[in-house]
Amino acid sequence: MASDPGDLVLDPTCGSGTTAYMAEQWGRRWTTIDTSRVALALARARIMGAR
Repeated sequence: MASDPGDLVLDPTCGSGTTAYMAEQWGRRWTTIDTSRVALALARARIMGAR
């Protein structure tokens, strides 16, 4: 699977936010979903560190 800069990446199982983190680093738009508030808080902190 591949994407180009500016593409939208969907991660339906956020977990620690690795997909969103790398999408941010590589210039992709992204959206992610998770049922765990803990996972979302961890991912949010990780992604904010990438910005």
